[in-house]
Amino acid sequence: MMGRIATITLMILAMAAGMARGQLNVGKRGPDGRTATLGQKTEDPEKEKKRMAKRCRHHIAKAREHLAAERWGKARESLNMAQSVAVERSLALEILDIYKQLDAEGARLLAQADKLYNEGKYLEALKSYGRISREFASLPVGWSAAAALRSAKNDPVVRNYIQEAAAQVLAELANRKIAAFFRAKARSTTKPATKPAKAPTSMPAGRVEQIRQLDIETQLEVVDLLKKIAKLYGSSPTGKKAVADLETLKQDKPLQQRLARHRLARKARQAFKLAEMYHAGGLLEKAAEYYREVIRKYPETPEAEEAEKALIDLAPEPAAKK
Repeated sequence: MMGRIATITLMILAMAAGMARGQLNVGKRGPDGRTATLGQKTEDPEKEKKRMAKRCRHHIAKAREHLAAERWGKARESLNMAQSVAVERSLALEILDIYKQLDAEGARLLAQADKLYNEGKYLEALKSYGRISREFASLPVGWSAAAALRSAKNDPVVRNYIQEAAAQVLAELANRKIAAFFRAKARSTTKPATKPAKAPTSMPAGRVEQIRQLDIETQLEVVDLLKKIAKLYGSSPTGKKAVADLETLKQDKPLQQRLARHRLARKARQAFKLAEMYHAGGLLEKAAEYYREVIRKYPETPEAEEAEKALIDLAPEPAAKK
């Protein structure tokens, strides 16, 4: 806070010197501290001082309003604006008092974040540290929060915790896709006359066996999620489970062949749609290029046949004989 006091004091002294010469900077200073100036202009010092004091009081009132509503970032911005036009000592002291209140509020939030961290609630703590460092930037508590955030991110325990939490999010998404498939399957086999409170899903116990019973599109989505977990978070407990499940599924050759064919068909559809977009947009050379790519990369697909027909339509008609 002493740094902020020194900054405001120097600013007031500089303004006072300018007023003594009858010269004032009439540029507007933004929340980021930069001033877009129009140069210096000779004015009545007392008149300009009153104008700036009025603006300062306006920004101070806004800062107090934001502070009461716990809009910390807005309060800091208003204080920065007020500081840029604090031409009276009483105004500067009032600004300093609000800065101290704001910093105290930040310290209270920082203590709560530290408590979360010490309780092992790392994700909540990191979120709080980040918010404090942003909303109280340029204040001592903002610097402390930024330092705490850096330290926490470098903590191996926290890194492992974050990896496991991220892996669990993806695993939960895969589990929801699996559960949705079996719920839909149960509804389709349940007669309308019998409406049990909760329709049985007949879901197998293990995830690998569940994946084997999915439709091909859902299988591909779930397997791709497991691959993402294994790639990004393979060292976490959830990541290791995903790696193990993928290894088991890899031994199922018929399943792997079905997945490969479906993945190829999906890519063929995507490439063909892109070619059609260029075709519809009148970019015929580009369309022809992508049609040929479909034929070259996916020769055994229906899209390759459609691409051949499209290329024939794109071919220029032979010139009529005279």
